[in-house]
Amino acid sequence: IQKDLPYDIPVKNIHFQGLTFTQTDRASWFPNRKGWGIQHDWDTYDYSNAMLRFRGAENCTVNACHFVQGGGSAIRLDLHAQDITIQNNLIEYVGHMGILLCGYGPGTKDVNKNNLVHNNILRHTGELVWHGHAIFVWQSGHNTISNNWIYDVPRKAIGLCGVRSQILMKPDCNFDEASKTIRWHEIEATIDSTLSPQDRYFPYLHARHNIVRDNKITRTMLKLSDGSSLNISGAGEGNIIEHNFLYDLQYVGIRTDDWQDETYIRNNLLWNCKKSGFIFKGHNYLENNIAVNVSKAVHLRAFPQQTFKPGAVMRNNIFISDSEDFIIYIPTTWPVSMNIHKAGEKLMPYEHDVDNNIYFYPGVKAFLAEQQKQGIEKHSLAVDPGFRDVKNGDFRLKKNSPAIKLGFVPFETSPDSFGVTADYPENLLNIAYNENRSSGSNMYE
Repeated sequence: IQKDLPYDIPVKNIHFQGLTFTQTDRASWFPNRKGWGIQHDWDTYDYSNAMLRFRGAENCTVNACHFVQGGGSAIRLDLHAQDITIQNNLIEYVGHMGILLCGYGPGTKDVNKNNLVHNNILRHTGELVWHGHAIFVWQSGHNTISNNWIYDVPRKAIGLCGVRSQILMKPDCNFDEASKTIRWHEIEATIDSTLSPQDRYFPYLHARHNIVRDNKITRTMLKLSDGSSLNISGAGEGNIIEHNFLYDLQYVGIRTDDWQDETYIRNNLLWNCKKSGFIFKGHNYLENNIAVNVSKAVHLRAFPQQTFKPGAVMRNNIFISDSEDFIIYIPTTWPVSMNIHKAGEKLMPYEHDVDNNIYFYPGVKAFLAEQQKQGIEKHSLAVDPGFRDVKNGDFRLKKNSPAIKLGFVPFETSPDSFGVTADYPENLLNIAYNENRSSGSNMYE
């Protein structure tokens, strides 16, 4: 590792197969840590608090291993980490993160990327530190996170994060989260200050172009309620959240949080969510999703010091509920208290691209008519979308579905198309299955 240089010299081709990692201590707080914490100090930059850690490594694998009863995190990929595959593992009962990908701080050194986190079962992470995600990606990009089965976690299942631009606008402050990780000399030599804050800092936010797909997520946010099951915040552009199944949630499904733009959320299925299906901030794309029996379809919000950009997309989604208390969204003002750099001229979402959605719940027609008066939802419909059997979770659309006629593109909704595949190791599946059966749960059925 050569932190002051633009490149590192990695070790290569180390493989871990069929091992059990257990009985490790949790990490301790250390003096002068402030400024080295990543996103809200949920964890620490370049820190040895995991059972297995790759730091300056390429072309390595962790396959069919069991991580259990550890005081800290299970796996970390730090600084230079490329082409590392973490697959077919069982991670459970760990004190902090399940899997953490943690690159260099904002700057031009972008060497934590192109990794695969695939076909793992993660549960009971964050047993000691409740901020512990199952999978957390910070300043790491071009990764694929797929077919993981995540449940029973205290807060988020998956997080994609970087350093929010409001911190990058304060070079004289070294006390804020991640402020000491920032490679100021690289930014100062290359930044285009003529752009808006978010656009000028995008090149230094390396949590970009990640693909999060085919994951099965349930029973999240069991201890802490601020956030969502799948959260994107202060990350780079081009992240894709597609074809994930989120169900039986205590709180929010998917959120684009503060300082998050150019994220694509599509072909996701949300079923039974006690709060909002989606929290939608920034200039992002919410398309072709299904949300069934969530408390609110979309929660709209500004974020502090936002520079508003019109044209965020909410199209071709299906929202249905059997509750008279169901809320689609509430047109939202621009709060003075957030010190908005540039507010919209209208309430949110009246400057968004909102159309071709299907809504089906008691009282929807009056709501839709009001939105159409405001110039959005012009072709959206208040009709039954034509699912085969909502009560029993069959969300395949009938051939004559009005959603298809409106442009919705059907996607695979069978529970078997999400989560771990048939290739998952039988011995590890039996460990998870037998414990879950003994608790009386039917989530594996």
